[in-house]
Amino acid sequence: MHIVIGAYGWQHKQWQGQFYPDDMPLDWCLSYYANEFDTLLVPFKIWSESELEEIQSWIEEVPESFDLFFEADWELCNDNVKKKLSHELLVYRQVKFTSKTPVQSLVDCESQRGSISGEGAIDEKIVLLHYFSENIIKLGEIRQLIEEAKDDYRNCESLYLFFDQALLDINVLNNAKIIADLLVSVE
Repeated sequence: MHIVIGAYGWQHKQWQGQFYPDDMPLDWCLSYYANEFDTLLVPFKIWSESELEEIQSWIEEVPESFDLFFEADWELCNDNVKKKLSHELLVYRQVKFTSKTPVQSLVDCESQRGSISGEGAIDEKIVLLHYFSENIIKLGEIRQLIEEAKDDYRNCESLYLFFDQALLDINVLNNAKIIADLLVSVE
């Protein structure tokens, strides 16, 4: 099993100076993030309000091996947003869409706010989990969360864990990445 840790979005004010260098231009942040992590869940609000050219520039900024997921709620999509979900954008190998309502080749991804929970599966081989918490969790809790996800989805090939809210603390993300790597290496 391959476990991949990522964030829900990359444009977080609290990361400036903590993760991103203070003097880093904002338009370099995605490339910088992609050098440290292997996946990202782009929030619906961010990409749905962006021009297609900007979204394509994000795709070009990350390495081909980087897995870029776009959160989508089909019920909230207006016609302009639905056009962005066209086949043209889906041809990029590393681009995958997550959606609460499956449409054509879109990915089904349910999420729940208010607790450390949320899940979705692309198919039986790839699972996305989107974790929310109002509090930073401790190292032991991170390990337990990853072990439980690994056990619950032991038959999948790739398990993607995205962290949100207080879990966006860069130390939580880095610790989760290290723990995931260690848990996979002892298999």
